[in-house]
Amino acid sequence: QAPEARALLSQALTYPLSLAAHATTLNLGSEASVTIVGARAEAALSTAWWAELIEAVDSVHDWTLTFVGPEVKPARPTPIQRGTKSLAVKAERRDLAKADLDEADAVVLFNPGVGHPNLAEGWVPALEAIKASGRPLLVTGHSEMDSRRDLTALEARYGALRFAAPPCQNPFRSRVVIVDPADATHMTSANAWAFVVEGL
Repeated sequence: QAPEARALLSQALTYPLSLAAHATTLNLGSEASVTIVGARAEAALSTAWWAELIEAVDSVHDWTLTFVGPEVKPARPTPIQRGTKSLAVKAERRDLAKADLDEADAVVLFNPGVGHPNLAEGWVPALEAIKASGRPLLVTGHSEMDSRRDLTALEARYGALRFAAPPCQNPFRSRVVIVDPADATHMTSANAWAFVVEGL
């Protein structure tokens, strides 16, 4: 494959494979429900891409992925069956303040920008819901700087966090690199860095 083709593939696969890589750290068993809060690009992916979770995580038996956010296009649950393994993918357009996490076993924030000055205030209701849920949380970032800015914002609000996986470069990051329009020296890519906390 040409480098350009691999990069484009990685842009889609980064989401399911990043979740798969942290499934054990998130304590996801054979039956699990994962809520992706503030979903954007990942919610627009074809379910065929998310089906890679079935192949990538041995323990998957019956998983449900729920995309929640104001930018999500609502969609009925789409079941995927491979042998004895099943995965249901659904999308719900909801304000972040109403992110229902009662049935979630884990929460994911893909590239949220919770520490970005233009986005931080809008994330507060969702973060409070996540804290109240007590669920483990996977957070990715567009770069090391982005990830550490998010972490700083979370610790400023909730104090020292208990890491299940400390911040590090994500081996399943997108290989599509984009220059930050606000800083030409800042290279970004989807899910470049990631960390998991036991709860906020």
